[in-house]
Amino acid sequence: MSRPLVSVIVPAYNHARYLPDRLDSITRQEVEDMEIVLLDDASTDGSADLLRDFAAKDHRARLLAQRENSGSPYRQWERGLAAARGRFIWIAESDDLAEPGLLRCLLDPLLRDDCLVLAFCESKRIDHNGNELGLMRDFHIPAAERRKWEGDHKWGGREFCLGPMLWRNAIPNASAVVFRAEAAPFPINPLGLRLAADWWFWARMVYGAHLHYQAHPLNRFRWHEETVRSSTTPSRFLWEASRVRLAILEKFDAGITARHQVSSRARHDLIGVCHDLDLAERIFEIIRWTPIWSRHIRQQPRLWLKKMVKILAGWGNG
Repeated sequence: MSRPLVSVIVPAYNHARYLPDRLDSITRQEVEDMEIVLLDDASTDGSADLLRDFAAKDHRARLLAQRENSGSPYRQWERGLAAARGRFIWIAESDDLAEPGLLRCLLDPLLRDDCLVLAFCESKRIDHNGNELGLMRDFHIPAAERRKWEGDHKWGGREFCLGPMLWRNAIPNASAVVFRAEAAPFPINPLGLRLAADWWFWARMVYGAHLHYQAHPLNRFRWHEETVRSSTTPSRFLWEASRVRLAILEKFDAGITARHQVSSRARHDLIGVCHDLDLAERIFEIIRWTPIWSRHIRQQPRLWLKKMVKILAGWGNG
């Protein structure tokens, strides 16, 4: 059996409502040479039946169904990658949609340039009914930086990760990405993150390589109450963001300027959530041993934290 050009991995959990349109957007792609790896994570809404019916009708598809829920979408990713045979991978999240040209447009630069490990495109954000809410970059990228995202762009991995990727997950939706199968780092979630594992996954993938950005919005990223992101507290996100930023600094051996910038951001984030003392201490456990913090804070982190909370509580009462 010949190796397919691309493996389309569809991780599904209780998305029966969205699956017919999602699967249709996959079959309408302008690339025929694909396998479709369908994953069901013990859904209770009939998703597995829909996927089973689809696999019976499309010879390129096969279903891997779980009897027990894995508890994490990133475990689904790992199962899909382990089963994939294609040269390239597209993780097509089960509630998103794609324009027919997405695969063709993202495979094009990867086939032309061996230095690229991934290509990703702009996305339109949609609600649970499919209504367009705007471009993701307008939600995700500060206004002062958006001009750089209005045209196609080739990034070096270091430039990308110590630039836009240091401050936010600049690849916010896996459905907008196609990458080389051999470039996928394992394990996917070594930091045990609930929300930001993909941020660290992409950063490790592009280490020592290049990536391509396609400014045309070929992906439809669905944002609704059932997504992990929408159900995550700001406190949890800040804790995970701190972990990823520090991991990037270490991975790319960042200079003192980047370290000071992350230090300033971490302090700002910590103050913003200091009313949650347990969370603040968890954040601080991540950052306290890095050289960007002053010595007395590193040596007595909890004492400093308590003083800061007391001071800020006083401000609040004033």
